[in-house]
Amino acid sequence: MNAMSIRNPVLLLHGRISSHLQMSKLADYLSHLGWRTYSLSFEPSTGELGLEHWARQIKDYISKNFSLDQPIDLVGFSMGGLAGRYYLQCLGGVEQVQRFISISTPHRGTWTAYLLSHLGCCQMQPNSPLLRMLHRHIECLASIDCTSIWTPFDVVILPASYSILPIGNSVQIPVLWHDCMPFNNRVLQVVAEALTQ
Repeated sequence: MNAMSIRNPVLLLHGRISSHLQMSKLADYLSHLGWRTYSLSFEPSTGELGLEHWARQIKDYISKNFSLDQPIDLVGFSMGGLAGRYYLQCLGGVEQVQRFISISTPHRGTWTAYLLSHLGCCQMQPNSPLLRMLHRHIECLASIDCTSIWTPFDVVILPASYSILPIGNSVQIPVLWHDCMPFNNRVLQVVAEALTQ
C-alpha cells in the first residue's frame, strides 16, 4: 500500500462570515497532492449562535460522510478552527480525528471579539468561560497530532500570539493579513507537511 492510499480524508473548516469557498485554494492544493478534501459551510456564517452550534454541524457532517472506523484530519481557519477544537474536546472528535491543524485561530481569544456582542464573539473574548473550559481540558488533545499556524502580523487575532495552541507544534509564518492565511502558499505547504507527520 503506497503512502497516498493511506492518507486520511481532510475536512476543511472556514472562518466567520465566509463559506467553504474560503478554503478552496487549500482544497485544490491538497487534492492535487493526493488528499481527498471535504468542506462544509457553517450556518449562520456569523457564528452568532455560538461555537457549540458550529461544532454540532461538524459532528453531523462527519457522521453523515464517514464511517466510525474512518480516521480523518481537521484543518480549521480562524473561528472554524475553534469550532473544530470544541468538536474535538467536547463532542468526542478525538476518537476519530488523527490530526488537527489550526490556522490563525483565537485559541486564547482575541480583543477584537469585544467589537460585537453576539454569542460567538463573546465566546472568543480572552478568558471567556468557554475558552477557560477548553483550556482546563486541553490534555485530551495530547492523543492527536496538533499544529497551530499563525502570523505575528495578525490584526484580527490580538495579540497575534493568542493563535498558538498550547499543545503540539506551532509554526509562525509572516503573512501580512489575517484573511490571507488560507491563501498563502507557505501556509499551504506547512498544512501539507503537517498532514504527513
